[in-house]
Amino acid sequence: MDKRKIWLIMLFSVAVSGCKQEDSTSPTLSQPEKIVSLHTQDITRMVKPHSRALVSIDRDVIASDRYASVKLLNVEPLTRNQGCQVTNIDDTQFEIETQNPTACSFKYTVSTEQNQTPMIASAYSRVLVQEETAVNSASLGAFTLPPKSIAMDAQSCSTIALEDVIPNGASLQQNVDVIGSGVVNDIDSSMNKLNYCVEEAGYNRLFYNAYDVNTNQYYIGTVLVGVSGEGNQPPEVGSFSYYYDPGNMIRAVPAYEEVTIDVSDFISDPEGDSLQIIDIQVTDASATAFDTENLNNKKISFLAKTPGQYYVNYMVSDHNGGYGVGVIDVRASSPIKDYYYDNGNERSSFTLSAPVVQSISDKYGFNYQNTQTIDGFVSEPLDIALFDAKTANAYCKAKGGRLPEIAEIELITRKEANALANNAGWPQGLSYWTESLSSGELSTYSDINPNDVNKAPVASVACLNLNILDFKIRDPKYIVIDTFKDLVVTFTDATGENRIYSKGLEWSSSDPSILSISKSGRAVGNKKGEVEVLVKTMDGKYTDEILVKVIDELVITGMGNGGEGHNLASELGYYNRTNPSNAIFKSKTNFGEFGTVKLRADLVFEDLKTSDSDLRQALEREQPPAVIHIGYPYTPSATTVNLLRDYLYEGGVFLYFTEGQTASRRLFTAIFGDQIRVSAFSGGGGVHQFQNIDDPVINGPFGDLRNQYWGQDRSATDYVYNLPKNSYVSLSNAFDWSRMRGATNDDRYKEYSTSIRHKRLKFLWAGDAGFTSFNTANPDWSIAQTTGFGLNVRSYKEKFNDPDADWTPTTKEFGIYTKYPVSNAIFLANGISWLFGSVQSQD
Repeated sequence: MDKRKIWLIMLFSVAVSGCKQEDSTSPTLSQPEKIVSLHTQDITRMVKPHSRALVSIDRDVIASDRYASVKLLNVEPLTRNQGCQVTNIDDTQFEIETQNPTACSFKYTVSTEQNQTPMIASAYSRVLVQEETAVNSASLGAFTLPPKSIAMDAQSCSTIALEDVIPNGASLQQNVDVIGSGVVNDIDSSMNKLNYCVEEAGYNRLFYNAYDVNTNQYYIGTVLVGVSGEGNQPPEVGSFSYYYDPGNMIRAVPAYEEVTIDVSDFISDPEGDSLQIIDIQVTDASATAFDTENLNNKKISFLAKTPGQYYVNYMVSDHNGGYGVGVIDVRASSPIKDYYYDNGNERSSFTLSAPVVQSISDKYGFNYQNTQTIDGFVSEPLDIALFDAKTANAYCKAKGGRLPEIAEIELITRKEANALANNAGWPQGLSYWTESLSSGELSTYSDINPNDVNKAPVASVACLNLNILDFKIRDPKYIVIDTFKDLVVTFTDATGENRIYSKGLEWSSSDPSILSISKSGRAVGNKKGEVEVLVKTMDGKYTDEILVKVIDELVITGMGNGGEGHNLASELGYYNRTNPSNAIFKSKTNFGEFGTVKLRADLVFEDLKTSDSDLRQALEREQPPAVIHIGYPYTPSATTVNLLRDYLYEGGVFLYFTEGQTASRRLFTAIFGDQIRVSAFSGGGGVHQFQNIDDPVINGPFGDLRNQYWGQDRSATDYVYNLPKNSYVSLSNAFDWSRMRGATNDDRYKEYSTSIRHKRLKFLWAGDAGFTSFNTANPDWSIAQTTGFGLNVRSYKEKFNDPDADWTPTTKEFGIYTKYPVSNAIFLANGISWLFGSVQSQD
């Protein structure tokens, strides 16, 4: 590495202290002066056509000195004739005039006023001009496409396909803004592709728009490009989703809480170079390097003050001219939740929206008159926006609701001091605007003193039954005949937080003979075809519909060694002999139209062996596998583990047999949180007992396994503990009945689990990578083994269609000392029946 590269690294380590500071300079001072650094953030807004709109930047510019004066210097449109005209620039905001629906991009520059040399920094603002119906029914996040990251070499061109990001029916538009260097040579709107050429190493962004002519709606998207120098392999940088508390299925970070995101597991370098995050970018939030002076820093500090979805773009350098970019999908929840008053009658119950906080008011352009600071509610002082009577009333009506009556608030409070705060979990000491429906009179209600007759000129606002946005059925991708999926509706509440709709819904199918749906939203595939699924709220105010396919194929994707039965998707083992773990599912007497489990679908087996990249592609395709099984010796990478977690959260099915504490810990941390613990005990020939519980896996269609056993194949058994108690069902504990000893010398082993299923996700695990092992190289020897190869069928034959073969799962004698009949094969068949959602295994 020459000196120029060393100096480049030092400059990067300084620049990474704030986002978008490529335009900032560090002045050389002739005398000591306090330097004020600036952190500028990208901004997005959605506004209506033929209107004037203000874009405020004061909440998106952070100075190291809170008392420093920051001024907006300039706003520059990135594209000429883009349909948005800047009409005025003030110190902290600029005004635009809009015409027809479109998307516009601006570069804004701010400065601090210092005695000698001012500090200057720039960032970007993107404004989406949408029809009024879109603005009133959907949030900005619904029209913001996830960023796509690619790697390129300097002095090269690349065709970038965006059809996997741009929604069906929308087309790439001709105006693409290049942030950085390079040029877009060609744009193919019909194929949603563009050609991009670049000369220099570094990091660039492409701002693009897509338009749906049928809905007259625009979308905004970003391509991130890491460009590496000649003769150097770039770092491998993964994109992933961040989960705040996976054990309790809480993905969103609480607003106002700073979290540290460690990307160490998601980045690597093929040449072994040391890696460092050198640039971070996010819109409408704060994301900075955790340690700006560490040339090996791999952590990001993230903070959001408004709920919503955020894409954190980060660039990694190998200190040798190689660059890679990735995207972190982070969601933030509201600092104060809406309160649902439930009186047992859904039609007369109501939702009272949370009092508007200043940060949300600033983001969405609500004009408040003052603020009230609340200490101790979140990690920093929380400012509540205060409105005068006229503005408060107009705000609620504009969002489809109204101010509550005093009597409605008193249903919650019973006139007790701070009862609203206590019942709803809101800050104490607030007053709220109310309206009399009979007289129209506006007055305030003091939660701290309900009998207070003093009427303040300003108060906080909590509205009754505001319109919700993005009321959508979560796409189930498909449903296989003779299986079920539970349909879910999501929405965006008044604060901007995306949530699952938990009140009553009315479901219907356009053809119940193809897909029938229960009152709870459980959809059962009855025959192949397509149906329109319609859902509406009980009052009929919100509706959505989606086209759902019922298919007659069930794809099982397997990872691992098929020769010894570790891969359910591998049909043949050694010497082209039948793999019995696969044959259990192929057998129509087990899974078939007239089998133990009714399944008319054709089974399709996808054997990916140990290819991590192939599994990632399977997870990311439009129609992902119905079931994924992982066995010995495959261990998924951190990026793939993250995709597996996303797959589970979206209703996917995952069967994991693993041992080796690193592999187990990585997966369990992703699903259950970093408080989990993984250890190992026992050994080959170990025997573990299933719990005496009524459970769809333990007591399934292939046998009742209560108090029965399973056998450990040749190695040690992993066990897990410290899992959130409400998240899983323990199916067997950490005691070896063959050796007559537990993982501990006391009764703690009873709290440890050697097999589990998730309570809410379709996830089943056992702590033995060889749980399904069977040695096809020597079948008779495998069946006779009592310290390995625990899977067995009634009559194994080399050829699947041998008339004497019987692939019914059964037990075998097993154990290094005391022998027990182990039921690995029956557990496997029960488990897979529950996992893919057979009608016989409903929970």
